[in-house]
Amino acid sequence: MKRFTCTFSSVEDILAFVDRAEKCDYNIDVKYDHVLVDGKSIMGLVSLGIEKTVEIICYSDLAVAETLVPGAIAA
Repeated sequence: MKRFTCTFSSVEDILAFVDRAEKCDYNIDVKYDHVLVDGKSIMGLVSLGIEKTVEIICYSDLAVAETLVPGAIAA
């Protein structure tokens, strides 16, 4: 499992993330505060909001943060 943080600054950032996440063969969750949503769900990510620092949880040791979100920071 790998964890990293990022901030989505626009809906376009969320759409790009979901597009990349859908190509992964492992599960991805995104957490903000106490809310956890599926990282492959546009509606789930939009519900978290824009300009919030979220934690991305990839359920694979092969996950590469930069592949999903350029500029992501390892948690």
